Order: sequence, then C-alpha cells, then structure tokens
Amino acid sequence: MWPICLCLLILQSTVFADRADRVPLKEHGVQRVKNRLFPGCSFGGFVHELGDTWNPDLGSPFGILHCVRCECLTITKKRRVVGKTKCQNIKRDCPEPLCKEPVLLPGQCCKTCPTQEYSNPANSEGLVPENPQSHHQEFYSLLTDVSFTTKDVLGRGYFTLEESVLRFSIVCERALLEVTSVQFLDADSNILYEQNATQPTAAASMKVCGTWEHIPRVYKAALLSGGLRAVLTTESFPDGQLEGTIHVNELDSQEIFSAVLHSDISKLDEETASGGITMISLEKNGDIEHAIFLVKLHNVFEKYQKQLDTIPVTITVSRTGGRQQRINIINMQIIPQQATIRFRWEAMTNQELRWLARQQLSLSVNVQGALAETFNGIIKIKQTCTAFRAALSGGDALISSSTGAGGTADFSIGDNGALLYRIHIMGMSSPVTAITIEGETIKQGQIRIVSNFVRSYSDGWAEGAFHKQNTKEVEALLSNKLFINVATERFSDGEIRGQVVGEMFQEDRSEFPFLLTGSEMEPVVRTPIAGQAWISINKLCQIHYEIILHGITGNRGNEFVAVIYADTTEQHKRNLITFNRNRAEGTAIGISKYLFQAMNNEYVILQINSKGYPAGEIRGKVTVINNCQDTYELLMQSDETNNELDEVNFSCVYERKEYEDGASWTSAFDSCVMCSCQRSMVVCDRMLCPTVTCENTVQLEGECCPSCGVVSTGEIALSLPDLAQEEVASGCFFEADQKWHAYATSWHPYIPPFGFSSCALCSCVPGKNEVSCTRSTCLTLTCSEDEQWRANPTDCCLQCRAKSTESPTISSTMTEMRGLQPADGVDTSKKQEGGCYFKKEFFSNGDDWHPKVAPFGSLNCITCRCKDGRSKCGRKKCLRPACPRRARVQEPGECCLKCVDGASLRKSSTKRLRRKKASKSAKSV
Repeated sequence: MWPICLCLLILQSTVFADRADRVPLKEHGVQRVKNRLFPGCSFGGFVHELGDTWNPDLGSPFGILHCVRCECLTITKKRRVVGKTKCQNIKRDCPEPLCKEPVLLPGQCCKTCPTQEYSNPANSEGLVPENPQSHHQEFYSLLTDVSFTTKDVLGRGYFTLEESVLRFSIVCERALLEVTSVQFLDADSNILYEQNATQPTAAASMKVCGTWEHIPRVYKAALLSGGLRAVLTTESFPDGQLEGTIHVNELDSQEIFSAVLHSDISKLDEETASGGITMISLEKNGDIEHAIFLVKLHNVFEKYQKQLDTIPVTITVSRTGGRQQRINIINMQIIPQQATIRFRWEAMTNQELRWLARQQLSLSVNVQGALAETFNGIIKIKQTCTAFRAALSGGDALISSSTGAGGTADFSIGDNGALLYRIHIMGMSSPVTAITIEGETIKQGQIRIVSNFVRSYSDGWAEGAFHKQNTKEVEALLSNKLFINVATERFSDGEIRGQVVGEMFQEDRSEFPFLLTGSEMEPVVRTPIAGQAWISINKLCQIHYEIILHGITGNRGNEFVAVIYADTTEQHKRNLITFNRNRAEGTAIGISKYLFQAMNNEYVILQINSKGYPAGEIRGKVTVINNCQDTYELLMQSDETNNELDEVNFSCVYERKEYEDGASWTSAFDSCVMCSCQRSMVVCDRMLCPTVTCENTVQLEGECCPSCGVVSTGEIALSLPDLAQEEVASGCFFEADQKWHAYATSWHPYIPPFGFSSCALCSCVPGKNEVSCTRSTCLTLTCSEDEQWRANPTDCCLQCRAKSTESPTISSTMTEMRGLQPADGVDTSKKQEGGCYFKKEFFSNGDDWHPKVAPFGSLNCITCRCKDGRSKCGRKKCLRPACPRRARVQEPGECCLKCVDGASLRKSSTKRLRRKKASKSAKSV
C-alpha cells in the first residue's frame, strides 16, 4: 500500500508558479499597483505557505497519512521565488521502542511504549516561529537612486505589518515618471514578491501605495531581521530606479514627524548614495512636551570605521521661511559603528511646537570627518497612503438623534502641512449652525473645539484647508482621536457626529464614498443610521461593492439587506449579499445592460432594507462612469478576451483553500450562502427562498427557508402526518449544493455562475429519499414579441409592456449567444415559418451567419444559426498552441492563435511526447 500512496502523493504535488495578473480595476489619482498571487504550494485543494509542513489527507479510503510528511520548499526560477511540494516517508525515522510490546496510538506514525512520551519525526524541523510582536509592527526604508543618474536620496518607504498583510507607502522627494512596479527582494536579489502598476502612466507620481497580502512566515522572519529590500521600477529603469533596505522602526506607531536628509556633496563617483532619515515622536511630562529624535544615516559612518574612534557631529534645528533662525544646536561624539543618533529636545515652547506642526522647521546634521559633509531636510508630518475618514450619523451623536440625516468626511495632509478637509452632509432637520472638529475632553463634560468649518459650508458641502494646527491636532489625527460634529438649530449639541479614523490603503476605497441616509427615502425615514458605500466596475463589467453602516443602536444583528436598482420604479432590481453585522462586501455579476447605462446618469439607487423597514431604511444615488452598455454584448465573445483566458489561471483562494474556476461551495461563515469561483473572483449569493403560501410555516433546524406543514419528531422532520416513522430516513442529499434537505422542504437550486435560479424549484419527496426539480411554467402572453420584456434579469418569465425601450442584449455566457428580440417595425409574420430576426435582419430556418455589432463590424469568429424560430450564437473554440506565449501569433482573418514557424514546443509538451514515445517503445518490447 505504501508505494501506491506515495505515487498518489507525487502526482498530487503541484507548484504555485507565477501567474498572469488579474484584470485591474480602474485607475485613480495616486499611482497604485495590483497584486500578483503569493507564492506557496497547492496540495489537495489547500494552499500552504512556504516552509509549511503537514501530513497529507487523501480522503476516503486513505485518510490522513501520518507517516508521510509534505513540505513546501522554496525554489528560485528566473529570480522569482516559488513553492514546490516535496513529500517523503518518515516511518524509517521513527525511534526504536525500548519495550517488548510497543503500541501504535491513533493518529501517530511511530510505535511507542505505553509509558513513553511520543515524539513525531514530522515535527523535528519545525516551522519559523511567529513573532509575538508581529500583530502590528512598522518598518521604514531609505530609498536611494541606483540608476546612476543623481546618486541622491529620493524617497522614504513606510511599511506596516498586520498579521499576514504588509501595507506599504513609498513617498518620493520628487515626482517619478512611468512607475511600473514595486518589488521586494531578498539578500540574493531574488524577487520574493512583485506588484505591477495597473498601467504605466506619464503622469508624475509622488506616492506609490500597495498591499502585500498573505506574506509567508519565512518572509516575515526576513523582514524582521532586515533581510528584505524594496525596489521601485520605472519604464526607463526596469531593473530598479529607487532601492532601500527595510528596517524595523524603533519608534513604531509613535512616529509623528520625519525628515529625509540629503547630502550637500555630489556622490556620482561613489557606488551608493549618502543620506539619512530622521524620525520624531513626542513625549509629554505634565504640561511639558519633549521631542525624541532618531537619525539614521546611510553610507556615512562606514567609511570612518578604520580611521577614527569617534566622529564629531553637530545637529542644528532651524526655522524655515523668511529669515532663517537657528532654534536648537546639539553637539555630540558618535562611534563609527553606531547606527543611530538619538537625542532629545527638552521642554519645547508652544511656539516651537506650532512651527513643528506647521512644517516650518528644518534639520541639518554636520559630520566633521576627513571629508566634512552636511545633510539637510525639512521636518514634515508623517505622510503615508493612509486615508482619514469619518462617517457621521445620528446614532453616534452625543445625544442620539433619529432624523434620517447623515454625512461623510475626508481628511488629508497637504504638502505644506495644512489639514485638508472635505465634508458632505445631507438630510439635516434644520439649518446648520456649526461644523466643528473636536479633540480630547478637557474636563468632565467639556470637549476641546479645534476649529469651526461652518464658514466654508454651502449646499451640503464644506471644503477647505486648516492651517493653524498644533502638535495636539496632528497627534490626535494620527491616533484616531479627532471627531466631527454637526450642530443645527434644532440640535444645538449636534445632530450627527463621527470619529476620524485612519484607514490603511485599500484600492477599492480610495475615492469619496457614496452617502446613504434615511432622508433620501420616500417618504423620509427618521432613523439614526447612515451608511457609506464604495462601488467600482472592472473590465469584465462586474460590480464590486463595499457598504458600511454607522449609528446602529441596540442589537440589530444581521437584519440588513442591500438592494440595487434603476431609478425609483425599481426596474432591474438586484439583491446583494446580506450584511455581516454592519458591513457588506462582494461582487455582483450578471447585471443588466440598462443598469450600467443608468449608472452613468445617476439613476441607480443603492438601498438598505431591514426588518423594521422592509421597504427601505436608507438609500442613496450611485454614479460610476463606465462603458459596459457598449461592450456588454461582446465582452465574453471577443477574440482578445478569450485569448487572455487561455493564458490565465482563474482559480480562487477562499479561507486558505483553492477552488478551480467554476467551482461552488457553501460559505464558511453562513450555511445559507453559496459561493462560486468566477475568473479569480469569489462571488457569494444568499439562498433565494421560494414563496410559501400556507398559513402555518415552520423553520427547521439546518434549513435556510421556511416550509409548510412540517412536524418535528425527535431527530427527524416529517411533512405528512400519516407517514410512518420507520419509513423515513434523514432526508435528501442534493449534489448541486452538497447539502441534506429535510422532507417536504423546497428550495431554488444554485446554478453557478448565475446564482440561485428562481426558474426552477426542487423539493425533497417524502419516503423516496430523492430530489424532484421542476421548471417554472410561464403564462402565454397576448402581446407581440417586441412588447415582451423581463422586469428583472433574474425573472423566469416575460411580461408585456406598452413599448420596448431597451436595446437588444446578447447573453454573457462564453459558449452561447441567444437571439435578440426584433425591434419596432419588424414584420414577425415570417417567424411562423421557423425563421429568425436578428438585429432587424431576417434569416430562414437553418441559415448560418456572422453577427454584426457596431462599432466592431462583423464578428467572424462567432457563428449564429437559426433553428425553429430561435437564433443561437457560439464562438469558435480554439486549442491552446503547444509553444511558448511569445511564439504565438494571430494572423489577420484567423480566430485562433498559432505557433510561428520553427517555434519550439513547450517543455511540458516535449516531456509528454517523450513519455508517449517511451510508452510505445515499452509496449513494442
């Protein structure tokens, strides 16, 4: 049995190689980068980190092989680190028992004596231990120019590690053109991780933001030991223009101000640039504040290690602007091996603190060695890609109010240190009298007012810049201790209020959110709740949404449901996934073309329904500029899209388990939610319950929908009173959702990628242990075909309407494109002979043609056929060429890619041919 099991292990071992990048979301102002799949090993559908060891589970009938140890090894391919699974038999490593009759304990590999402590050889090497301080830790890097152009310090990198997520912000001293990627390298210059820019841009970028998710533990260890480097590449310098080693930030999250120090001497003749970073924190002792300075110099003291025992250093803090004024001078002796200069500015005055907060101070470090050198820099507020936001609601006011009002606010730090604000409020019950930014509590019941922005308020918006900040406000902003309060004539203490919270960079939440309030309902709903929503549309015309509710009072749990529809008539209504507490996030597919068109014109409503307000509690208008109404028909049929699909692995990772494209499963958090993998995107839908017509309904344990006439008796549920208990088993198992269903229960089947189908109804037949599914029967309509339409894309049956206002659509499935309804004025009498109308053209029964879609013209790779009055279209299927991607071409007029003449076969294809030849030779022998 062991050789067979070991062969199975070898066959199942796979490698996570580099994969093609996912289709990016739309571009935003600051240059952003997109993720590449993290390296690791895939085994049996589960994803393992680099360095992981485990006992494989082959499932029934083998189960867990306790005497086999698998390990995710680190290998390098073309400077890129990938994972490779290696499994081996560890039974031979078992220690020899010292007793005559050893026993094999359940779940163990080696036999042991009854009194002997068990030692598993699979754990002899162990894994990289987790750092107990790695829950939240900050790092920094000094980025120098390595392109042999300036040899200067050009930027600072901020890195924050939270669990297994590393978020980074690279702030450049001068704008860089055509940023292409951010790379993380190890000591051997291997690329451990790379995030490519969504597209090279000619626009200048001062900040580059991104996130490294699922960072392996072995990389965490290298990060903590200073073994990783950050590299910023551009189109002009693909191997890197800025580079710096990542170090642990000794001040961690206490850093408030910083300065990048530039040398006053040109270093074009040296291999590396000289420069430094200053990190500053504040320390308070009663009413007296002190500043802690940490100065890190790069490529400065190393040259003096063999020449001098100590180096004289003079540090000067001066005021900038107007007449330069020296504020503080510190002299000290530095040991060449000393990596950090640490000093303390005692008892700063209020005027000095104001200069510091308003970026009016500079720092210079004069090193008096054999070659006198001075490093200078402006002290600035810590500027990362962190977004500071506040959600305003009546439920969060000092005295809770229920008026249906709400608001949202964004804050950022300007180049000159000013606090830039943008506040949007709506639905106030009376005129606004104050919009204050508030700090900490001075005394019990007294709140410190920082400033009042009401003068900049007009028509629901307040925008401007606050220049009179002190260190208190800066420190409060970075530590989430500021609040926004909006007072009105009716609520003098505040009608809505919210806390300003710093959020690490997230691509989908980089723009100003849409505001959801009860004042937008008709009639107005007086609720303390308000919401924020971020909506984006990718190239595949899939809508990604994130909704957060604020001001929820009491224990309202998961009672909210999000709905999106076009204008107030609720046409093309689509239910989104229900909330998990106060948050909902997901991806909606299969949206109608009309809904995309309405999003361009602010005719789309995002509404939140609840148990107390089933017709809607809050809502808001959503606008997302897109061209999906034009490309919707061709999205899945275009040659370009399908050629890309041939090259990309569209698997998904959900809760550390890998799923193939098209696979479906039950959500790990809610058994009434089904998820599916759709081109690398996890899409989840809540179960759609059928309509129950009986008066007495019951909710069975384990069932998601109510049912009629079900009686619970012990451990089983009976739907018929006269059904003998001994004839009843445990219910029916339905393969589609992999669930057991009780007798007499009904449900709509789950059909990925379309979700739950309301066009079919399945039920568990009592006494037969089988599932019966029937399709809905539609009524015969009396109107003509051009007057028939679907009120909702998920509806099964057509309805009659006065006149069609929709443009014809093509199904978005890859394998089939159904015929379009005839437009107004088309003679439909010929259809009685079995013919078809397609875009106002008539085709006889059995005709074939290539569809014409403006502005693309004739789609020669798609063929349509008319059969019995219905037209069906399908794209020509192409085989993947057996040559490298760079050797493939698509000749004019051809639908499929082909290999250029003389192109070599892939290695995998060559190996398969060799195995086939060897097999034939063996058979002949």
